[in-house]
Amino acid sequence: MASKCGIFKSRKGNLQDLIVIPVFLFIIAFSFVLGYYIYGEMNTEIQASDMTADAKAVFGDNYSTYDGVFDGIFLFVMVGLGLTVIVSSFFIRAHPIFYFVSLVVYAFITVISAILSNAYEELVSTDLLAASGAFPIIDHLLTNFPFYCMGLSFIVAIVLFAKRGDGVL
Repeated sequence: MASKCGIFKSRKGNLQDLIVIPVFLFIIAFSFVLGYYIYGEMNTEIQASDMTADAKAVFGDNYSTYDGVFDGIFLFVMVGLGLTVIVSSFFIRAHPIFYFVSLVVYAFITVISAILSNAYEELVSTDLLAASGAFPIIDHLLTNFPFYCMGLSFIVAIVLFAKRGDGVL
């Protein structure tokens, strides 16, 4: 039986995962945007320096692909974390009485994600980090962050509480 395996034996719940994921994604997104700004400043200095043309070209090429690569990485991490929580919630036995408690927690998660979404918009709207427009996927996902977190919470609630007593949907 899968729930008796060592990896799932100590698993008690996934509500804390749903709280940690929005904060983790916010930190990752802000790190990528800040890294893009820093890399851009370095690129400007290197292009103006007396380095070889090959070194300048390599650094410039890396800078031009930074935004697309890290935009895709963010999407991959967000989808991966969401799928991980959904799959792990399937292996958790939860009594239906906890559904109402989880609704309160899901509402709390939505509020936290709205606060993080607004904080991201404020941070990237500053003149210093105005280059965030280079990240269309990150901008879209974090602008609509509360809706994605609410959707993930809804899916987790279905998977967590729609099982029969033997853990089968």
